[in-house]
Amino acid sequence: MDIRQQGEPGPVADKQADVAAELDKLASDVIDKSDIGIFLLDKDKNIVCWNRWMAQMSGIACDNAVGKTLVDLFSGFSNIRLQQAIDDALMGGMSSVLSPKFNPHTLPLYKSSEERQKKQQMSQLIMVKPLQKDGV
Repeated sequence: MDIRQQGEPGPVADKQADVAAELDKLASDVIDKSDIGIFLLDKDKNIVCWNRWMAQMSGIACDNAVGKTLVDLFSGFSNIRLQQAIDDALMGGMSSVLSPKFNPHTLPLYKSSEERQKKQQMSQLIMVKPLQKDGV
């Protein structure tokens, strides 16, 4: 149960709300400061979270990514394997791993501006996992 929904109004409920807000901030910081790319999609495949690593490697700022789909962001994006993994997660609750051996350049990501200019995409290991909100 979400601790923000527990208790009557008063000091205990206020403390629980403060703890929940601190946890939300901590989770946001962990995602944004991770040394791996993390993005979250809603049920309509719109990006709701795009961390700093994704912004650096894709060249697309968080503000420009949130609210868009991968197809919107990456013109010509048509990686069928990633799209299938996303569909499997959203519709069937299934996790997937896209190996760099079989899917080396799933998204157009680059380690540096020099590699971007040379179109030398980085190898990627992609994990797709379904998340549930509030146990639903």
